[in-house]
Amino acid sequence: MTSAPFPALPILIVDDDEDVQRSYAAVLRHQGLTNIVACTDSREVLTLLARQEYELVLLDLNMPHLSGRDLLPKIVRQYPDPPVIVVTGVDDVRTA
Repeated sequence: MTSAPFPALPILIVDDDEDVQRSYAAVLRHQGLTNIVACTDSREVLTLLARQEYELVLLDLNMPHLSGRDLLPKIVRQYPDPPVIVVTGVDDVRTA
């Protein structure tokens, strides 16, 4: 069995809930992905993206300051290369 290639660039996890961040990071690490950057303050996301390239962005939908709804178009417009996966703990079909 061959191992999957590891991304050279980090994965950015953006969620104001540190427990959720740790959960996502644990799942990623279990899959062998250890190059992870966590951000709890959504106001810092664009600065982080300006400083470094990322393989992937996991973006929480509902956060204080700047929501994922507000950040997503800015990220896609300014940094179109990394895929962005929007996640939410809201249990609502319309939100999904």
